[in-house]
Amino acid sequence: MQRVLAALIATAALTAPPAWAQSQADRLAAADANHDGSITRAELQAMRAAGFERLDANHDGALSAEERAAVNGQGMRQINADANNDGVVTRAEFLAQPPRVFERFDANHNDVLEPSELAALRSMAARFGR
Repeated sequence: MQRVLAALIATAALTAPPAWAQSQADRLAAADANHDGSITRAELQAMRAAGFERLDANHDGALSAEERAAVNGQGMRQINADANNDGVVTRAEFLAQPPRVFERFDANHNDVLEPSELAALRSMAARFGR
């Protein structure tokens, strides 16, 4: 699996560490809101929006340096979405980041991770020992 999500999630590489790959696979599985075995781009964006709300500890609509440091200290990927370099990551900046894992595995570019594409993603996670 790749480093995304949400990211869920910001970096596009095929060299994700095993623990991260597994957690990413778990997060993507959770994005399947209607449990149809596929994940749409809309489902992924809804999951990312909910993730932002959880990370925004003071609920001010932005992630401060302190909130980002707390996330990074939990072994999650760094949040580097501060597009205007003002020191905070707004909800809009966070959600504007491309979902790179989604883009990498959506082989037919139909904005849906279908079961076969999800299987390819799981296969990659398995190659990392998970």
